[in-house]
Amino acid sequence: MSQKRKLKEAKRQKRKTKQAVSQAPEVKLQKRVTKKFGVKARTNASALGKLSEALTQFAAPLVRMTENLDEQKGALQFSVLCWNLGLLDDEKKNSLLQTLKEKGTVSDDHIEGADSDLSMMIDRKREKFGHDRRYIMDYEIQMQGGKLALNVAGVNMDDAKQTEDATVNEQEAVTEAE
Repeated sequence: MSQKRKLKEAKRQKRKTKQAVSQAPEVKLQKRVTKKFGVKARTNASALGKLSEALTQFAAPLVRMTENLDEQKGALQFSVLCWNLGLLDDEKKNSLLQTLKEKGTVSDDHIEGADSDLSMMIDRKREKFGHDRRYIMDYEIQMQGGKLALNVAGVNMDDAKQTEDATVNEQEAVTEAE
């Protein structure tokens, strides 16, 4: 193979690799967080470990009660809400829930129907994950290789400087598909 052809092939491989990296789910989430919130997103920026792993452990009781992938996704989405509400004092939590109701994001029926789960999960956040003060700014739940994969972007609530940087965690398999 000629030197010119080798150089051309090397450039092609480099472009292909760069394109694959830019399309990776965690890179897409980083870009979305940066655009949406105006903060610089970094991969695995926290000494607490991956936020996706913490959220997976936190959501485990609800995920175990599910029967299918749609219910598992719903349990994860509900867990994100509970995680963030668990970071707030009761007054701010109630105010946020009222705002969500007013905007139509959640209905009174939804909150009342899930009230015991909501209380249980907020208590779980405060008791078992109270040391983790990262607020979940954005997340993705995707199917990959027959499993649900979770990507999470968060910011540390206690560190004002960290509000400049979002923590984007790599994918974490949550559960195997049936």
